[in-house]
Amino acid sequence: MTRLPIRLLLVLSCGLDACGNECGAGTRVENGTCLANGTAAPDSGAGPETGAGPEAGSLEAGLTCGPGTHEINGACVPDPIPPAERYELRVVDPDINADGFSKVPVLAIGRTADGSPSSTEVVLSLSRPTAGELSTSRFALRPLGMISYFTPCSSATEGCLGTFRITMALASDPGTPVATTDDLILVEPAGVGSAAPCLLGGNLLFLDGTGFLFNGQQTVALAQWMANVMPTTSPSHLEIHAFPEMSEQGDFWNVVLDSTQLGQPLAEQVYDSAERWPFQPPNHPGMDVDGDHRGCNSINGRFQIERLQMVGSSLASFTATFEEFCDPDLPNPSVLRGCVHFEQ
Repeated sequence: MTRLPIRLLLVLSCGLDACGNECGAGTRVENGTCLANGTAAPDSGAGPETGAGPEAGSLEAGLTCGPGTHEINGACVPDPIPPAERYELRVVDPDINADGFSKVPVLAIGRTADGSPSSTEVVLSLSRPTAGELSTSRFALRPLGMISYFTPCSSATEGCLGTFRITMALASDPGTPVATTDDLILVEPAGVGSAAPCLLGGNLLFLDGTGFLFNGQQTVALAQWMANVMPTTSPSHLEIHAFPEMSEQGDFWNVVLDSTQLGQPLAEQVYDSAERWPFQPPNHPGMDVDGDHRGCNSINGRFQIERLQMVGSSLASFTATFEEFCDPDLPNPSVLRGCVHFEQ
């Protein structure tokens, strides 16, 4: 009698259960898949075996799938990956002016495994501390997310410019990031501040001030809005009026920008050496940002129109940033910075 090699004898004597596969009684392995006895392998074209058992996929087939799998039509397939919590950080523009004072909104969003908004407490951090600072680094998420404002370093500070990232982690595990922005880049400042706080959707007025005119930060979104342009073709005078619905945001706010004394219509550019409208002298632009029954006697400021789109005689879309020093001759002048976006 021909003797088989010892290794082959071991293979022939190895029963299905002894081989360590996960198929249960009444099943077999074909091409690494558990199939019920009496069923054809997928795409084999073969008919049922002689003495076929129950039909494929029937409970009587006795198919037992291993951990992480389940039975479909007589075959063990991987279990679906369960949904997980999801977190995200959003910044409007990755290029950030390193001017030392702009406020760039960072939106933090979280979803639970079932898709509902997360209310967990999170912490934000910067990949390098020299990049700037966050207005709030620890907070509980809300249904529409939470905003923390990033204030960049000044380009005059050594080591300020360059890339960095903002990271979010759970407060319960601050060492494990759950979301990270793409690379953000601090660049030499150009223009007037940042329009990012006003580009979150809809009509917005963002105020960031110190002193008499306004102290603190405020975003006006829920309001009645009005816009006036004069003349209606190639305007050299533009006004945006907001009447907040929330009483704590003031009764009204006005943004007035004017190029009449420059002898040209308003354009998408920077306007330096602005003085209080309507008293600006020749060769100076005019501006006046005021509200809630407070205003300036004199103004030294600048503004930048980033978008000015007219449709016929109506203002269709407008975005501007501004920096206003109220009564600059006083020892501690009120400073008001911000932006406005209007569309209809």
